[in-house]
Amino acid sequence: MVQIRQIYFCKILVLTGFSELSLATFDRFLPVATSSNRPKADRGHAANTSVTCKIICRVPPFSMSRSQTRFLIAQRITHEHGILCQKSYDISKLNYRSNKVEIRIDILDCPTDKDRGVLNNRFSEYLRIQYPNLPPESEDKIFMVVAHDKAGDYIGAISGNCYWDGLEIDTFWVKESHRGKKVGSMLLEKAETIGTNNGAVVAFLKTFDAKQFYERHGYEVYGVLEDRPIGTNLYHLKKRLVKHA
Repeated sequence: MVQIRQIYFCKILVLTGFSELSLATFDRFLPVATSSNRPKADRGHAANTSVTCKIICRVPPFSMSRSQTRFLIAQRITHEHGILCQKSYDISKLNYRSNKVEIRIDILDCPTDKDRGVLNNRFSEYLRIQYPNLPPESEDKIFMVVAHDKAGDYIGAISGNCYWDGLEIDTFWVKESHRGKKVGSMLLEKAETIGTNNGAVVAFLKTFDAKQFYERHGYEVYGVLEDRPIGTNLYHLKKRLVKHA
């Protein structure tokens, strides 16, 4: 005796950026397979077409990707309702009249302060959700260490920022006539001391041509970016300021 198996297909359409819906909410989108809407099966063969339903879910921002959500829903439907999710679709690539999503892409050659503010605020909001214990940007410790000659002119300076348990060395310059006279070493050591006093456990920076200088002071390369600009290497270096306990 040949057993006839009914197979039901569904399309999962994912809308992003909306409020979170519980999985129980998805139940009302599930198809009700009654005897009247089930497909006819040929003798000895299962039906190869069936009820096609659209299950629309809404993904909470910053939680699950579209693919993760489709998999989660497909898994639930398969286990609890015996429906085979043959294929899932991204609604942004479909053109259903009732579910069409219009997206406009703009290029801002000169972003306004408002545009930059929106981006920065949204990203900061994302960080607060993902890493609630991170200190806000307002607590960053931005500083400079400056070396002067007898006339009071700049002969060297270094700028840094202490944030998120680290010290970022930003801009570092020593006057050519004073290079090789330990001016740079004194500036760097002073900056590291400021970093440690402000809770930094690691210092990090990037440089084109001063890799050997930093390596002499205990820094190590953890990344290299080639050809920016073409023909150069941009070295990313780090140094642990506080040893592991």
